Amino acid sequence: MERFAKNPADPHLKAWQRFNQSIGADGSVGIWHETYLIEPGRYKAIYGNMPVFGLAACN
Repeated sequence: MERFAKNPADPHLKAWQRFNQSIGADGSVGIWHETYLIEPGRYKAIYGNMPVFGLAACN
């Protein structure tokens, strides 16, 4: 998953960069993205222009 997210040859990275450049941090659009692996402590939570909730609220 990390390789896909960061690989310039895959579509995810360019789309994510375009989103960040056009929306930025103006607060008009928020994202919520959580990923899980089945091992303790192996998760990732990303919040952009969003209130803290979900996994981020558990930290």
